[in-house]
Amino acid sequence: MDAELDRAEFQALRDTIRERGTRRVTLFWATTAFWATLLTAAIGLVAFAPTIGPRAGAFLTLVSLLPLAAGFEAVFALHVGVERIGRYLQVFYEGREPLPAWERTAMAIGPTGPKGLTDPLFSAMFAAGRVGGWTAHVLEQLANNRLIRPSSEYVGPRGLKYVPIEQR
Repeated sequence: MDAELDRAEFQALRDTIRERGTRRVTLFWATTAFWATLLTAAIGLVAFAPTIGPRAGAFLTLVSLLPLAAGFEAVFALHVGVERIGRYLQVFYEGREPLPAWERTAMAIGPTGPKGLTDPLFSAMFAAGRVGGWTAHVLEQLANNRLIRPSSEYVGPRGLKYVPIEQR
């Protein structure tokens, strides 16, 4: 009876993680789309309504950031909840014989989703963070017709032998 109850709780927690993970990605894209719509409306209102002053336009643009911040807070709350459930599963179920050692396996593989693809939210957030750098590269190329690359020199140990994972 106790093993059946453990299995049922384990499965319920795993289902919660799956549902919240799906909700997290959906909420991210819905928040981003809503923000883009509001920002476009604010910019259009400022551009095509002559009675709106520059301060009101700046205010509208800043107000459009509120749903974005709220959406990201909700995504973060879902992420923290999923992480807490995962830690609970790791502490109470890792190593029990009838239950799989999923947490250790997931940590060894990395942030992957279905069919071995990376987490879509991770890729989107990475790209969003890199847009500034990519823009700077484009502007630099347009201004000088030359990219500045820092030179680097490897100073770590050399001649090390590869040790297979099974022997580490």
